[in-house]
Amino acid sequence: TRVLLPTDRGLPAVCSVGSITDLPGLEQRLGVAVKAVSYKKLSDEVRRVSADAATIRQAEQLTEDLWRNAQHSYLEKQYVLKSCLFYHAVRNLMASHGCNAFTIECFEFCSSRLPEQWQITPCLIHGLLKDQGHAASCEADLGSLLAVRLLMSVSGKSCHQGNSDPQDKDTFRINHSNPALRMNGFSQPGLPYQLGRFVSKGWGTKFAVDFMNNKEKTVTVARVNPGATRLLVLRGELVGAAGWGVDAIGCSVTAIIKPPQGRNGEFLKKRLEYGNHLQWVYGDYAEDMREAAEMLKLGVEVIA
Repeated sequence: TRVLLPTDRGLPAVCSVGSITDLPGLEQRLGVAVKAVSYKKLSDEVRRVSADAATIRQAEQLTEDLWRNAQHSYLEKQYVLKSCLFYHAVRNLMASHGCNAFTIECFEFCSSRLPEQWQITPCLIHGLLKDQGHAASCEADLGSLLAVRLLMSVSGKSCHQGNSDPQDKDTFRINHSNPALRMNGFSQPGLPYQLGRFVSKGWGTKFAVDFMNNKEKTVTVARVNPGATRLLVLRGELVGAAGWGVDAIGCSVTAIIKPPQGRNGEFLKKRLEYGNHLQWVYGDYAEDMREAAEMLKLGVEVIA
């Protein structure tokens, strides 16, 4: 795995202090390399694709497909096109640097004012990449990205990532606006979706998915620790969702998950060791994840 990371600051990102920062050790032990590129290189590529007629046609076709298949859209079509152009810029940089995975900062990227200039956020790009089998994660969080790679590899399905927060004494929620559509399998039909906006001014394309509108309710949740030495796995039950059918800004696509009876507090305390962001997929892959961790010589904790 080779990860493209646009950054002018380096790791850890301010809101992903639980990310992996020992990049030489990560590559030596797990074969995961990180290729950092500057915001200037990212800007140069965005400028190039925005002036390239062939790329514009490809982005327009992707926009038409997304717009036509969405059950509802809460933003103007022009902003979807801007996000699709940004997607092509990222894909080009991934190809030129031999990368098959992607992450980018959130707060640092936004404070650069480039997202405002381009009228995009990375949310849609993460979903599109995951649906093609590429690991992608928010906020330059490599521990989360490794969990994506493992979950997608054992399940053959796309993931959803988010912040983990207590919901009540028996459940917790995972909330970020980066669901993917191939969450029933890469070869299966995509989930129904809406197109939302991330910011109040109307731009920042994102997918919205109703996670409860799916037959499968068993889920597998995972996270790799900051030392890239241990894997945390949970088998839980999806009991609720939010973010569908509302014009909500910011991170608003939520899964509510119930761990095994009496183990919610135990699981959430593990965030102190593993970090905040969690990834999840539909289905029970707890034992598959255990086997994958053992093959990689990672310690593993399974709550099931």
